[in-house]
Amino acid sequence: MAGFDMKQISRNDKGVLGAGIVALIFSFIPHYYGGSVNVGGFHYSAGVSAWHSYAFIGMLLILIATVIAAIAVSGAAQLPKLPLGLNLAIAAVAGLGTLLVLIRGLTAGSGGGPGYSYGLQWSGYIVILAGVVEVVFAVLNARAAGEKLAWDASAMSRPAAQPAPTPYAPQAGAPVPPAAEAPSYPPNDAGTTV
Repeated sequence: MAGFDMKQISRNDKGVLGAGIVALIFSFIPHYYGGSVNVGGFHYSAGVSAWHSYAFIGMLLILIATVIAAIAVSGAAQLPKLPLGLNLAIAAVAGLGTLLVLIRGLTAGSGGGPGYSYGLQWSGYIVILAGVVEVVFAVLNARAAGEKLAWDASAMSRPAAQPAPTPYAPQAGAPVPPAAEAPSYPPNDAGTTV
């Protein structure tokens, strides 16, 4: 891209993009979850990447957050207006993805015994850590940009702009209702009317 300078990218944007790329690279290594056997000099290990079960959805969300951040930084396309700030949206998407990857890694089970073990492995820990780092940098970026959360007291204290009510104008020739009379009240015990 002509005129694109890496020095113009903020530290927080570099953190979001770098962490997202690291998460994606390590998600393809088949040591996200697996097991190993060591018996009598025989060693065997097997594993799967982070792109299985519902961790697949989590990895897709991390990928989407990274792509949105890359588009925003490069200015390659105009992103739509969102009800919350762009960086907070990136943090939310990456956070949900990281949570799904973490939950899948922890609920898949782990254990071991003499000569065998199974559970979350080293690339899984790197993917989860990179996802957390991506969320942290996106939140820092949102704070630096002054993005407010919907439930932030300073964002809610501003009155919403209300359109001025338009008076009812009857059409020409339409019947006009009679004016309402003021209700009359009976006198109270003291003899005065209310």
